[in-house]
Amino acid sequence: MDETSQKKLNQILKKSLVELTENDKAFIKARRDYLKPSQLADYKFLTQTSKETVKKKHGKTQKTN
Repeated sequence: MDETSQKKLNQILKKSLVELTENDKAFIKARRDYLKPSQLADYKFLTQTSKETVKKKHGKTQKTN
């Protein structure tokens, strides 16, 4: 990752989850390969694919996204 993007990612990761804008979330998601395992856990809701967000409800499988 280039230095400018790394600085931007570091600034975004300093924010609390409720402070993240849609652009911040998209930036994190696009760069999820650069996150540390602990960061991946914190931002898992952003980095999941639609297959990972499939949940069972009333005995039926439903996609949540």
